[in-house]
Amino acid sequence: MKKAERKKQIISVAKELFASEGPDNVCMDDIAKMADISRPAIYQYFRNKTDLKAAVAEAFHKTSLQTVAGTLDSSYSLSDRVSRAILARDGEMLRLTIENQRILPWFLDTSDPAINMSFNRAQRHFTALLRQEMRKEGYEISVCHNLSKVLVASAYGKRLFAQSFEEFEQMLTLSVRFFFENAETTQSELETA
Repeated sequence: MKKAERKKQIISVAKELFASEGPDNVCMDDIAKMADISRPAIYQYFRNKTDLKAAVAEAFHKTSLQTVAGTLDSSYSLSDRVSRAILARDGEMLRLTIENQRILPWFLDTSDPAINMSFNRAQRHFTALLRQEMRKEGYEISVCHNLSKVLVASAYGKRLFAQSFEEFEQMLTLSVRFFFENAETTQSELETA
């Protein structure tokens, strides 16, 4: 097996075991056994379990961002595309949190420095995708920059308070429309100044 394929296999196995057992209850021997490799072989790809946890979290965020990018490539209005993108990312996070009986999934626990770094990198990428989409629609850079940050922060807050995916979706859709209505006013004011 090629090195890149083996690394993906280890991440996939770790993801499966972490999801079912929790990362604190899984040791490198468990991963090696399920991947049908030796434990020392894992250390050719990852220095330690912390690095492996970060790689699994990174894989989650990469998949999430690919889904987001797919939602932005559509014929819907900008407000609807942005709502769909946020639902693809934060809605999925909410769904996983609800499934875990409101316990934050381990790969979103930013108290872990490695997870925090991965999460923040993904959030910056997510915000950049939103900014890029707004720029395509002709919004000023400053409006795109500020609005994308407000949208991401707002979605995070709504995710904390929503009791269901449906409630999150409803709150999000209304607030995104509100933000864009006000952004258009701000954009008009910038153009006439």
